[in-house]
Parts: sequence; structure tokens; C-alpha cells
Amino acid sequence: MTDISMSHQTVHRITQDVAEKIAQSSSALSETLRKPKVLYIEGDGV
Repeated sequence: MTDISMSHQTVHRITQDVAEKIAQSSSALSETLRKPKVLYIEGDGV
């Protein structure tokens, strides 16, 4: 273990900052995705 102490408020703030950055990068990624005009799906079996 390491000798670092953090309050629960600090841990919460860091977690919220990371979650916000993930949300921003996810929204930027979803804007670049496009839907195909036609989607063909092939399946074997059943």
C-alpha cells in the first residue's frame, strides 16, 4: 500500500471529473458514426 491519504470529497471530485471527460469523448465519437442506408445480416443455423 502507499502512504497517500485523500478525503472522500477528493475521491468523488476526481471520479466526477473522469466521468465528465469520458462522456465528452463518447459524445464526440457518436457524432462521427453514420448509419448505413442498407444493412445486410447473414446467419447460419437455426
